[in-house]
Amino acid sequence: MDSTTNGSIIIDIANPALDNQPLIYDGVSAALKVSLTNQLGTAISLQAGTSASYLEIFMPLEIFSDEELQNMQVENISQEGWASSYNEQDLSLMLRWDDTEAGSWAAGSSFSFDISEILSTAITGTYSILIAFHNFTTAGVPLQLACPLILNQKPQSTNVDLSTVLDVDVTNDGLVYVSDADSPITNVLNVNFKNISTHDLYDGSSMWSGTPKVIVSFVYGITSGALAPNNKSDNPPEGSAWNISAKIGIDQTTGWKVTNPSVTGQANTPSWILEPIKTNQEIIGTGDSANVSFDFEGIISLTPPGATQVYLQFTGFTQNDNTTYNDALIVIPIHKQYPPNPGAIAIWSPEDEVEVSSPEQQLEVPLNWSMFGVASVKLTFNFSGLDIPDYSTNYEVAHQALNIDSYILLFSGVQASGMLTIYCAAYSDIDQQNLLNKVQCTVPINFPPVIYSFTIESIDTTAPNSNTFKLEWAIAGQGSFEIIAQDAAGGNPVKLSIPSQATSYEVYPIAAETIYTLNLYPPSVLDEEATTPLANNKVNMEKDQKGAIEPAATAQTTAVNQMPVGTIITYSGTEPPNGWLLCAGQSITQSQYPNLHALIGGTVPDLRDRFVVGAGKTYNLNEKGGVKKVTLTVDEMPSHKHYGFGESYSNWPLGIYESNQMGSHGGKDNDNHFYGTTEAGGDQAHENRPPYFALTYIIKY
Repeated sequence: MDSTTNGSIIIDIANPALDNQPLIYDGVSAALKVSLTNQLGTAISLQAGTSASYLEIFMPLEIFSDEELQNMQVENISQEGWASSYNEQDLSLMLRWDDTEAGSWAAGSSFSFDISEILSTAITGTYSILIAFHNFTTAGVPLQLACPLILNQKPQSTNVDLSTVLDVDVTNDGLVYVSDADSPITNVLNVNFKNISTHDLYDGSSMWSGTPKVIVSFVYGITSGALAPNNKSDNPPEGSAWNISAKIGIDQTTGWKVTNPSVTGQANTPSWILEPIKTNQEIIGTGDSANVSFDFEGIISLTPPGATQVYLQFTGFTQNDNTTYNDALIVIPIHKQYPPNPGAIAIWSPEDEVEVSSPEQQLEVPLNWSMFGVASVKLTFNFSGLDIPDYSTNYEVAHQALNIDSYILLFSGVQASGMLTIYCAAYSDIDQQNLLNKVQCTVPINFPPVIYSFTIESIDTTAPNSNTFKLEWAIAGQGSFEIIAQDAAGGNPVKLSIPSQATSYEVYPIAAETIYTLNLYPPSVLDEEATTPLANNKVNMEKDQKGAIEPAATAQTTAVNQMPVGTIITYSGTEPPNGWLLCAGQSITQSQYPNLHALIGGTVPDLRDRFVVGAGKTYNLNEKGGVKKVTLTVDEMPSHKHYGFGESYSNWPLGIYESNQMGSHGGKDNDNHFYGTTEAGGDQAHENRPPYFALTYIIKY
């Protein structure tokens, strides 16, 4: 199909004051710019005289009175020779070729004019402007063109902008395949509404009131800029927009309904009404209730390829009991193309990502796929660590139509965040023997790391092992984790060397109080990225301040050591247990034993062959003294006396030792004769210790 030989006239109606949308506000005077582009591929002849060519512009009578129509002005006509007037009989605006000579509308050129003084106070809604072509003899000039005109309430500064909470999208890039009457192609457009806020679309305490609704319309005609003509009749022909019907696609809310247009109604152009049901209080929820989609089926476009659009008018929505959303007009492009080779075209999910909070949670992943000339499809799924069953469906026979189907994938067992990959294989037969092609998409599964528990308990309270504790944790969703040990003062952080699959770990805290911090990182963060090891396995505590990735979840627990650093006890072994040193006078460094070094300095007390005595009164702390054995000096001996006596036989002398006097028979004599006791003792040192039992002294570090 050639767009040059099968072209037409493209119509565009825009309000420059409102982002060039075909939109006016209730009670606000407006001016619309109307542009008509000749895409016939040839010049259009303009007749003069009594059969002069003219345009008749029908504004929607549903919203304009006769008086309001007469007030409108056609001005700023881009081509000279045209004259405007008002047709009271037809209630229309007229543009007539008023030159005395015939004119020409060049191929590819645009003819534009403004309609000013447009003012309506009617009910908001979607309407149409019709432009009829009279007395045009050039082949291909349409009898009439139609373009939507939307009437909304004027936005109020106190209202909420609906676009900040709602995302509206036409899936599959709004693709429609054009065809001809001999081999028509049926298309389906899927329109999805997604609540992108953190609260329900309506979060009031009481039920909403009023009539919130979405009015959907297209551009009508037979040009490349239109989807389909709006030729209304009791039995619309194939390719008419009146044959398009809408239905609920995937509804994650508590209910919406669709009202399709009827040829028996008063409207001259079709529009589709989408409304929440009266029991749907949240209208559109959050999380797994944040989407509702609608399928527009039966679209046959017998028009040239080109760009057109769908208009969605949101009106009457409220956020809560006291806050209203401004009316909104959302325009989404539609791309008309020639049909491709048969096969799957695309597969997608309306969910940007799916969140999971536990491995037991059942996930729901809505999927849509588009295809052309397909008899069956098979969906296969890939997610790390899971075996998800395939899904297959048949379409009886491969039909030449753009078709859209959907499926909600259910599965559980997710342990961590990852990417779900979906493959869609299309077949030309229902036995799935003849593969046409494959397409794929990915859906992020987000499992935010979570810490269910992080505890510590003492597992040995018997000295000297009373500093043995057991850490236990229950975590999920992490890509990696780490545990940092740090004393209560905030110094000496050390990263523990823990296996990645461990759920418990024994520790031997060296400080009186040790804080253990459990950090979880998402799967995209490798363990070595979480922290930067320094000398002695220390952790760079400034890394977060320098832009490193913060942990996704963190928890702390504390070990209170019953044996403070510096405690000295007796021990029956020759090798110290974990957390202890022999008291053997050895040197220690601050880097090896920081807490003990801060207490005693660089030398461990040497308590080999020593008793310990309490300091603080007679003895100073760390004072040494005493000997194993001692030889007493005279001064150290108790004060005492020695006695001696003699008996005199005949003339034997008798005296007192060291008195220098003696005598016999009662007299005195100056001769000094001394008498002494018998010598005893060996000048040996004596044992200075009480009864003892030898053990090893050890000190807590």
